[in-house]
Amino acid sequence: MGFLEDDFCDIIEKARVGLGISYDVLSKSTNIPEDRLVSLESGGCIPDAGDVSLLSNALRLDGGKLSDIAFGRWKPEVFPKFLNDYVITIDGNLGGYGVKAYTLFDKISNRAVLIDTASNPETILSTIKKLKLSLKSIYITHFHTDHTGGLDRILEVFPAQVYSGRKSPFNSSAGHILKDGDVFEFGNSAIECIKTPGHTSESFCYKYNGVCFVGDTLFAGSIGRSNPSSLYSKHLESVNRKILSLPGDTVILPGHGPATTVGEEREHNPFV
Repeated sequence: MGFLEDDFCDIIEKARVGLGISYDVLSKSTNIPEDRLVSLESGGCIPDAGDVSLLSNALRLDGGKLSDIAFGRWKPEVFPKFLNDYVITIDGNLGGYGVKAYTLFDKISNRAVLIDTASNPETILSTIKKLKLSLKSIYITHFHTDHTGGLDRILEVFPAQVYSGRKSPFNSSAGHILKDGDVFEFGNSAIECIKTPGHTSESFCYKYNGVCFVGDTLFAGSIGRSNPSSLYSKHLESVNRKILSLPGDTVILPGHGPATTVGEEREHNPFV
C-alpha cells in the first residue's frame, strides 16, 4: 500500500464490481486474459500503459487520472496546517487497517464535536480530557465497526447526542436521525449535514468551515466500496453532485488515507 488509501488494483476492482462486470466479460471486452485481470486486481502484477488504457475504457474511469495513480505521478498536498486550529485527527487501527476519526473543537466555548470513533475510544477520551473540552455531539458518517467501535464507551463518559443517517444501536435514546441539509450551529460557524448514499445507504458527510468530513464516501483518488454494489451509481452521483460540487478549496478529510481537496479530486480522481 502506497501513500494513497487505494492503489490501481483497488480502483479497478471497485469499478468492476460496482458495474457488475465479470472477469469473463471484462476479458472479452479488453482482450486481457482472465488470469492477468485477477492478478492486476490483487496487486500480483504491475500494470502497463496498455492495461490502464483498456481497463479505464471498459470500466468507465478517466484514463489519464488512473494512469497517474497507477504509476505514482500524483499524491495530494499535505494536511493543511490551518486546520490544527480547530481539528484534531484521531488515528485508529482495526485488525491492521488504519482508520481516522476527527474532533472539532471551539477554543472560546471549549466545546467539542466528534466525527466517527476510529474504534479508538480511549485516545478520544484522553484527548478531550487533556484539552479540557466538553463533548456534546457525535456525528456518525456510517455504522461500520471501524467508524463506530467504542461509541458505547464514549457515551458512558459523555452522554452526547448522536447524529446519523439511521437509528443508532448505541444509546438510541440519545440518537437523532438526520435529514439531508440539516444544519447545526457550532462555534462561529455551523455543521451542514449532507446525505451521500453509496458506501452505505445511510451515509452522511459533514461540512464545517471549509472542511468536509466524508467518511468512506470519498478517498483521495478513489471512493469507498459501495455496499451493496447496487449502490454504485448512486455512490458516484453522491460524490459528483454532493461533494465535488463544493468550492474547489474545500478540504476533504476521509475516514481512510490522506486529506485532499475538492479541486484536487476533480482533477485527479479516476471516478470523476
